[in-house]
Amino acid sequence: MDPRLFYLTLGNVVIGTGTMVMSGILDPIAADLGITVSAAGQVTTVYALAFALGAPVMATLTGRFDRSKVLAAGLLLFAVASLLSALAPTYEVLMAARMLGGLAAAIFSPTAVAVAASLVPPAQRGRAIALVFGGMTIASVFGVPLGTWVGLALGWREMLAGLSVASLGAVLALWWGVPKGLMLPPASLARWGAALRQSSVGLLLSVTAFQIGGCFVLFAFFGPYLSGVTGLATEGIAGMLFVFGLASLIGNFAAGWAVDRFGAGRVTHGAVALTALSLLALMGTAGQPVAAGLAIILWGATVFGINTAQQARLVEAAPDYATVILPANSSILFAGQALGAALGGVVVAWGGLAVLPLVGGLVVLVALGLSLRAAALRPA
Repeated sequence: MDPRLFYLTLGNVVIGTGTMVMSGILDPIAADLGITVSAAGQVTTVYALAFALGAPVMATLTGRFDRSKVLAAGLLLFAVASLLSALAPTYEVLMAARMLGGLAAAIFSPTAVAVAASLVPPAQRGRAIALVFGGMTIASVFGVPLGTWVGLALGWREMLAGLSVASLGAVLALWWGVPKGLMLPPASLARWGAALRQSSVGLLLSVTAFQIGGCFVLFAFFGPYLSGVTGLATEGIAGMLFVFGLASLIGNFAAGWAVDRFGAGRVTHGAVALTALSLLALMGTAGQPVAAGLAIILWGATVFGINTAQQARLVEAAPDYATVILPANSSILFAGQALGAALGGVVVAWGGLAVLPLVGGLVVLVALGLSLRAAALRPA
């Protein structure tokens, strides 16, 4: 595998930690800022919305620049946003800083995946995407549990300040390891329109939206769910997040291998079906950490593999438009997160934490239907 891919992966480790860690530290954020847990959960919504709206815009604005410079700029902006979040005196300032962080992630992550797909031959594309996107799963194994522990034990502001320092370290590594002068076909309104007219692309993007939206109904409130429903203390929450992340890491790389061997469509169908099953299985595990843990392991093993397969599936559907549809997929991914987190907030306010897995599982089942329909239109 091309060694340059590892520097892209490192950047996604930092981005992934900053994206997911907030769900584990909502309780101290709410207590410090004098807001409800449901309101605190909306820091995930604004971050995801900024990413969703920013990804296509940033892809268009930065398309003619050296990819190594674009990647470095995204990580630098993420460092600034993390520091501003750590210093935020009010809920409103925190929300604005998280929006800036989402925009920074929108610059870096889609670019990193597009660069990865361009560096390897088609036969290795699934594994290359899995490796770079695997930075998100590595973050869920190490960065998120560690960040959650720091946020709960030492302070959420200290955690975000540390994330800012880690972002600067990733910038230096990336600048050293990724060659300069790396150019890709720029995005444009004409290319956006042409890509969306490709067979099944719209349906595939809908699969991304519904599967991640269903997952974030629960994941946006994962920390409060684990403490309030499953009955875990601080150490138990960090441990469960580690288990979830480890399962995600294994599942992501297994998906990359399976895509190259069995096809992206089949891998997507299976992973989406198992994700829905794992969420629905969480119902009835209140106060039973072991039973809940088994369902969470299955969830982790499948949820990140879906996006690895989906990105490969989109490139297969429209290979000449990878620099457009991969940012579009990332945009839809975070739009789904935002909508899922918002729906989760409504569920918490009206039905309580225990209902989150049921609602999330039902939304993911919609994604399964859309995935099967897309395959019927264009077998993959």
